[in-house]
Amino acid sequence: MNSAAPHPPPVHIVGWIIWFAILNGLAIMQFLIGGGLPPARTSAKPLRSSNTCPSPQRSSP
Repeated sequence: MNSAAPHPPPVHIVGWIIWFAILNGLAIMQFLIGGGLPPARTSAKPLRSSNTCPSPQRSSP
């Protein structure tokens, strides 16, 4: 048993780090090309109530 033998590099971890960097860079580029965050005046819409389902229509007897 040779304890001085070099260990192979962690290929899977390095691959995941590279893919994360590539995908993160693409997401940032898409965000910047798309114009970033919208202005506050156009993004402020009134929120609906917590009940998002429409009330059932009752038919007249």
